[in-house]
Amino acid sequence: MRPRRSDSTTGPAAKSLPTSDVEEDEAAPDLKAESEDVTSSEEMQNKNPVSAPEKRAKTASFSPPPALSPAHSIQMENEEIEVKMEVDSDEEEKKLPKITEKRAKMVYKKKPEKEKEAVPFIDPNAPKRNRSGYVHFIIHRRASYSKAVMSQREINISLAADWQKLTAEERIPFQQRADEEKVKYLELMEEYKKTDSHKEFQKKRAKFLSSQSNGSKNAKKRRQADSDDDTPNVQIPFPKPSVFCPLLSPEPATSSSTSGLQYSGPIFTPEFMTYNKTRDTYRRQLAIERSHVEHELEALHQHDMDVRIEQQETRIREADEKIEETMAKMRTVLAAVPGAKDHLTSIDALATWLESLTHLGAQNSTKKSVKEAVNKNAKSIVQMKK
Repeated sequence: MRPRRSDSTTGPAAKSLPTSDVEEDEAAPDLKAESEDVTSSEEMQNKNPVSAPEKRAKTASFSPPPALSPAHSIQMENEEIEVKMEVDSDEEEKKLPKITEKRAKMVYKKKPEKEKEAVPFIDPNAPKRNRSGYVHFIIHRRASYSKAVMSQREINISLAADWQKLTAEERIPFQQRADEEKVKYLELMEEYKKTDSHKEFQKKRAKFLSSQSNGSKNAKKRRQADSDDDTPNVQIPFPKPSVFCPLLSPEPATSSSTSGLQYSGPIFTPEFMTYNKTRDTYRRQLAIERSHVEHELEALHQHDMDVRIEQQETRIREADEKIEETMAKMRTVLAAVPGAKDHLTSIDALATWLESLTHLGAQNSTKKSVKEAVNKNAKSIVQMKK
């Protein structure tokens, strides 16, 4: 049975209206019934969403939130199903064992290492060799340096610098120790050479050296055999190079010299490779001869220039001597002419003075005196021209 409502006010408003204790007691069962009615209406609304508006109208003014539409609920269900399917597929993938292709490892064949025989150049039974003066100096000064502060390399550098700073007098005691040790070593070595151990060592050493030399010879023979198999010896006519030089030979070199270097055949063959080698050697010889000829031409050109300069110098020297002779004779010829001494300093001054006399009149005294002097010494003047 539903409780009877006195008014159409909402739930919260109804709570605030009664003030007396009696009214509160009467309203309490109504509120309980109302809450039960609301819960029952919500359940019915979820079960049958179509009849929800009708019941909402019959009930009191309190209206619950509207239910979701059927299409929306179906969409939500589909999304949940898709999420579950994705989760299931991920779990199945995790459970499945991963198949990985194992790549075959590359196996490299190691070449068998040959047993290397030790070089018996040092005889273990021989006496200890003597030490040099520098080694004695290092032993003497090594205690002044500590490895805790400096490295071994720095210590060696500093010791070498100290040795370089020493004078010849300061190095004398270390050299004396070295000489004493050398004398002792030579004496012991002479005694040791007489023993049997030294003779055995010399035999082993000679045997090893002979085997080593034979091995190197065999290796060379193998290389030569391999090279002979690859490139057989093919004889191709190789002409002597001839270079044309206009100063050495009047006629140029003929083209027949290069005719022997022509090749007609398949390339990348042993014959072609040997032909290519011969051409390369021929080119190198030509380059060498060309450089020699260029040096010779340069030397000849320089010699020609030197000869020309020397000839020119001799001509100038002879001309100067001739001018001095003519000036000496002209001074003697024109010594009696007044005013001629001032113009006899050089040949140019004399020539300008004589030219100026030609412009003067025939009655000029200096001109007449010059003519008389020239006529008197005509023979000597003619000889000067020769």
